[in-house]
Amino acid sequence: MKKHDINRWIFEIPLEDIQKPYEDSGHTNTCICCGKKIRQNKYCVHLVNGNLVSTDQPFASDEDMGFYPIGNSCKNQLPNNFYFFMT
Repeated sequence: MKKHDINRWIFEIPLEDIQKPYEDSGHTNTCICCGKKIRQNKYCVHLVNGNLVSTDQPFASDEDMGFYPIGNSCKNQLPNNFYFFMT
């Protein structure tokens, strides 16, 4: 069996379950969870239909909202399969 033949489970976390009271910093480089300014974009999360998903593979549907930056403190509150390194 080849690696790409393995069917992987995809898990979801509703964004509202992890969002904090949003702090509007007025910057374009802000965390999707808390709104604070991010100094260096190192990590991102994948949103599909308003939920965080545990895959970095794009969805071929209108529900795929893309990748958004996440700050280090918010990232540390997520399981490690829900955030990805920015490329």
